[in-house]
Amino acid sequence: MRFALWPKSSLGKAAAVLSIAFIVFIVLKSSTGFPLPTFIIAGIGVAGFVAGLAAIIKRDRSAGAFLAVLVGLGITFVLAAVGISSLGLFKDFPVKDSLTATEVGDVGNAVVNFGSISEKDGLIYYLYKENLYKRKADWTE
Repeated sequence: MRFALWPKSSLGKAAAVLSIAFIVFIVLKSSTGFPLPTFIIAGIGVAGFVAGLAAIIKRDRSAGAFLAVLVGLGITFVLAAVGISSLGLFKDFPVKDSLTATEVGDVGNAVVNFGSISEKDGLIYYLYKENLYKRKADWTE
């Protein structure tokens, strides 16, 4: 069995080109703010993934086809992580409303959150986009 760098089949070549395009576009998007929407860039990567799987199934054993599969698995992992976090599956852990003096320890004159949020008398004061806001501790008003 020979292992080539560039695919021989047209399906493998398409997979390699799509995966390389995905890599180039995502690097441009993250470094320069490239104006192509992220879901289109992800679609290019997924199309390369599907073409790479099909090329490998049709016995195109090349680095380009395997690159397409690796890129597609990376996209799948990121989409799964975003999907799991948006479902709130890990939000059921206990959070305390207040700490005891022992738990807090000696904070001295420390500023918490760079002074961007504070709580007093059941009200929360916070800075957002250089504006000061006041809300009830339960965030109702």
